[in-house]
Amino acid sequence: ATPTQAPPTGSEPLGTGPDTFTLAFPDSGVGLTVWNGGSLATMAEGARNGGARSMFITVNGRWVSYSIGGPSFVNSNFAAQFPGGQVPAGTVVLVVV
Repeated sequence: ATPTQAPPTGSEPLGTGPDTFTLAFPDSGVGLTVWNGGSLATMAEGARNGGARSMFITVNGRWVSYSIGGPSFVNSNFAAQFPGGQVPAGTVVLVVV
């Protein structure tokens, strides 16, 4: 059996402290926001709660993707950018909703 994920709550965590995004996600399409620092797992869960299907960052001018709910091998390049699983504050994130 394939595990199922809970549906998005419709609200990404917003704020200025750790484990939050600075800007709300769009209702559909793509949007830019900034992560205020925290774990990659918390960032991905927060993005999923906001309805995101994927996230992108840039590394040396190249887009690196993270598929929300995707298997770890699909997201391994994204995860490798954050040793210890911690995404620093100020990380710009493009979200696809």
